[in-house]
Amino acid sequence: MIFIIGGAYQGKLSYAKTLIQNSKVNIVDGCIAGFDNIKADIFYNLHIWIKRMCTSEIEVEEAIHKLISNNNNIIIVCNEVGCGVVPIENSERIWREQVGRTSCVLAQQAKSVYRVFAGIPTKLK
Repeated sequence: MIFIIGGAYQGKLSYAKTLIQNSKVNIVDGCIAGFDNIKADIFYNLHIWIKRMCTSEIEVEEAIHKLISNNNNIIIVCNEVGCGVVPIENSERIWREQVGRTSCVLAQQAKSVYRVFAGIPTKLK
């Protein structure tokens, strides 16, 4: 598994596509993805998927484990959401914390971790 993080609109998805050799890349967007049996080369918008899980009371750790176990060579792409002003709304703070905790777990388990800023990938692991 490869984990790619970075700010919004920084070129994370474009970089993820360069890491896959075949011409038919299966990209699953976390904005519209379900929670079971996801098959993907690239899982994009993990932060939005986590937000949906937080509001639907689905166990985030279990869903992430299932995603990784069903897709050994997946590339997971997530926005950094922990920077900036801390939200006033409790649900937003809980979501930010869950994205951060999940990112830590994924970074530990990943073969490689990249941070993309201004279209330039930096290998962290």
